[in-house]
Amino acid sequence: MLNSNLLYKILFAIFLCLAFILSHSFDPIYTSGQTAHLVRGLAEAGYGSLSNDWLLTTSNNLFFFSLLIKYTYIIFGEIFFYIYFFILLAIYFIFLSLICNHFLRNNSEIIFFLICSFIIFCHSKFSINWFLDLLGIYLHGPLFYEGSAGTYLLGSVFQPGVFGVFLLASIYFFILRKPYIASCFIGLTCIMHPTYLFSGAVITFSYIFLLYRREKKLLNLLKYSLFSLFLVSPILFLTISILANNTFSQEALNIQVNFRAPHHHLIKEWFGYDDIIKIVIILLSLLVTYKKDLFYIIFFPFLFASFFTLFEFYFNTGFLSVLMPWRVSALLMPLSFFLLSSFTINLLLKRYIVFLERKKLTIQLLIFSFLIYFSFIGVNQYLFMTTHYENKNYTKMMQFVLNNNNNENTYLIPTNLDEFRLRTGKPVFVDFHASPQNNQGKLEWYNRIKKTEKINELLNERDCELLLNEISVNQFTHMVLFASQDIECEFLEKEYKDDYYIITKIIN
Repeated sequence: MLNSNLLYKILFAIFLCLAFILSHSFDPIYTSGQTAHLVRGLAEAGYGSLSNDWLLTTSNNLFFFSLLIKYTYIIFGEIFFYIYFFILLAIYFIFLSLICNHFLRNNSEIIFFLICSFIIFCHSKFSINWFLDLLGIYLHGPLFYEGSAGTYLLGSVFQPGVFGVFLLASIYFFILRKPYIASCFIGLTCIMHPTYLFSGAVITFSYIFLLYRREKKLLNLLKYSLFSLFLVSPILFLTISILANNTFSQEALNIQVNFRAPHHHLIKEWFGYDDIIKIVIILLSLLVTYKKDLFYIIFFPFLFASFFTLFEFYFNTGFLSVLMPWRVSALLMPLSFFLLSSFTINLLLKRYIVFLERKKLTIQLLIFSFLIYFSFIGVNQYLFMTTHYENKNYTKMMQFVLNNNNNENTYLIPTNLDEFRLRTGKPVFVDFHASPQNNQGKLEWYNRIKKTEKINELLNERDCELLLNEISVNQFTHMVLFASQDIECEFLEKEYKDDYYIITKIIN
């Protein structure tokens, strides 16, 4: 039977985790960025008729994540996508808090509670909305926990990038002198999302350097290095095989970097005032962690990322733009900021520790009230987003498509309707967001985007003859058009119309 003190600590931890999850908030499933990541797993699980979508014919670099999605949907249902996200949010909060507490060598419960509360506050919708309202004209996004180029560990929906939270777990176990457990978490991160391979590699380099400083035993280092390599070997071999068979041509590289996602890949597109602030915060965190293990764990990833970023800026290789070495900043930024914040909190309050301990119950009740308030705002944000998504101008149109049981239908849609696949369960000709990661897939995706643009030009010109010539060679049975594109052609049969959209069937 649990003693009362242990039970109190468990309930206390559960409350803080729930406060973090609810304060951070989350979006409804099947929205925006989830499409490209969930579609394969859901298609293989029999969701709608997505198995007919052309995207499934391209290489899948998210093989293990797709397996997770497939069997989760089959066994448990889509509700578990929320549960996975909640668990990953809790892991982020727990290990970030523990790292900060370990760094301070803190034994005070009240200081630890204040640090946890500060972490919750900074990730809350209340804080983020207030901060962006104040400084949004200067910043690309939340400063506290986002990296450069729109990279982040958390986000607001369940997707493979969220597995980056295991890097924090890895760091915590390493500073506890458990390097093999630390490597297991890096391996899990990379397997679920291979874009973390660079981040995992530079963090592992930091571990190897620190192990050498501690032990200076080359045989042990070799064993550890081989163990770390073995853990990532499945996704490493899969990635290499995809690259070997589908090496990006210069054309495909230009499409990805300059057309598909310049905000992620082109330094001149994403670098701004907030990145300068982030660099300063990371440098200050190096100052306060000097001579500790955390110094090297931050220093080497920052050094490698800075070197390759500058190299790409000056030499414009293109390959490094796709590799995105600056992605490691998604880990370094929250780690550095909250280490620095914890150091400052401890420095300011440690002289008042006796007073704080004496007033601990009052302080806890006061902060609990604020955390409940932040949680309420987060829940309200979710309810607002749910209502917002359900009331979008395309919701009725997608509901009509969802209710259509013909599994042979494929839809040409406006390319910005990236929720269409998951909300309707129907394959599409192409959308802008879901882009393949292999060479032929990237070129095919680009050609489909351009064909869609051409078809829309002909629709706007109301040229039925040229439109027939254009659509007769393409692989779709229906077109989703804007209401303003209402065009009368003998080969188009109108099936649906509202104030915003029209659905037409192409008659053979």
